[in-house]
Amino acid sequence: LARGTGDAAIPIARVRGRVLLVAGGDDRIWPATAMADSLATLARRAGGPPVEVLRYPDAGHLLMGPGAGRERYVGGGWVVEFGGTEAANRTARDDAWARTLAFLDTLSARGAAPAGPQGT
Repeated sequence: LARGTGDAAIPIARVRGRVLLVAGGDDRIWPATAMADSLATLARRAGGPPVEVLRYPDAGHLLMGPGAGRERYVGGGWVVEFGGTEAANRTARDDAWARTLAFLDTLSARGAAPAGPQGT
């Protein structure tokens, strides 16, 4: 996984635009920070796109969108541990959301926004 091989590998060198990755250091679903750092390194070595990694050491898995998120889910006979604490996840989510919107604004400002329906 750290080597970026196998069916789960993301072909980062083929990406034709800047990349923003958000990673929680206490992600209990997958090793988000290690995987994000691995992708950034692979892109740099392969002459791929610029990759920015937002690292939140005390945050868990669910980091997109503003608000609290959750550390665990209990329901339907399942318990899923996402990691982080309520405070760390809220701080990470709010910061990552603001930085994601700013990142998307820079793409828009450069004319790199995806075309809408019918190329508009």
